[in-house]
Amino acid sequence: MSEPMEQLEGWLDERATAFGEWVGETGAPGAWDFSPPSLDTLEELVRKRFAGEEQILAERGSAFIQGAVWYAGETVRRARAGVMWGFDPWEPGTDELPELFASELGVVTDSPYLVRSGQGSDKGRYPLGAVISLVCTTDEGDHPVRTHLRDLLDD
Repeated sequence: MSEPMEQLEGWLDERATAFGEWVGETGAPGAWDFSPPSLDTLEELVRKRFAGEEQILAERGSAFIQGAVWYAGETVRRARAGVMWGFDPWEPGTDELPELFASELGVVTDSPYLVRSGQGSDKGRYPLGAVISLVCTTDEGDHPVRTHLRDLLDD
């Protein structure tokens, strides 16, 4: 198994093990059944807890964000046949491959993504990016936006 896959497997195992504790910390213990509607509950929690993208990026290694990323991704993986986790580490401007969630550059490409079997990371959806987008109110062109975690379920 490659080093990136070992990192991914380790992270997935850690998140699954820590899930019960994360559920307790959310204050909504009955909400987490890996159903698409449960993504709405997670979305609400993220929007209440974080004021902006910078705050989420600063706390990307926290138990809450790590759990949110895993839960959102795991919900999609369970709901969509053939979807699997992937991780291809890359950091802009360097040939060095970062550790999982190690980038300080405010990018999501060092985080796990979801992809259909047989597709590459260029087709992947990044749960960390989806979590961050929840607190963004405008897009790159300054147009108003409101994204939802259920968008991860779109094909």
